[in-house]
Amino acid sequence: MRDKVQFSTNVPQVLAIDPRFPELERVEGRYGDQVRANLTENRIAYFEPEVAEQIKALRIRPGEAFSICKQEVRDGNRRSLKWAVDFSVPGGPRETGTGPAANPQGNGTQAHGSNGGERTARGHATHNGIPYWDPKTELRRAYEDAIEVLVEARDKAAAKGLPVQFVGEDLRAVAATLYINKREGGAAWQHS
Repeated sequence: MRDKVQFSTNVPQVLAIDPRFPELERVEGRYGDQVRANLTENRIAYFEPEVAEQIKALRIRPGEAFSICKQEVRDGNRRSLKWAVDFSVPGGPRETGTGPAANPQGNGTQAHGSNGGERTARGHATHNGIPYWDPKTELRRAYEDAIEVLVEARDKAAAKGLPVQFVGEDLRAVAATLYINKREGGAAWQHS
């Protein structure tokens, strides 16, 4: 039995389609049509048909790593969900030259070749010396930074006699905000 991938809002999931079962199959879901994908690591995912269209449009092949994120989009007071597929992860099409690579500077530099990835002194992922967006590294960094921010906020509030406590959802929200801001080319945060 395969483990089902859960898509939380604003939390990207790094996936790869299982080469043994590469078909994206339309199935009837509780709320309408969905697409089922058999994934590596004995996992399975169900998502909206628009995600399958994005995967096809990006020409992501079985076994290539990519990320899917169910993003909350705000338009004034309205909120809606949008699915985003990104292949700028190690092993994705950017390494084969079939699509653009989003590097941290956002200048569209592409990495080609088959050499393994490396890291810069500050921990940023590189491929053949070209920086690229590594979701796992950046998500870990976002959580580390979120913890530092929340601890500092708690300590400053306590110094002013304000009892403040944070819960896991607060940590997730701050980390997701930092991650999304970084991914979308917003102001970089400093990580020590």
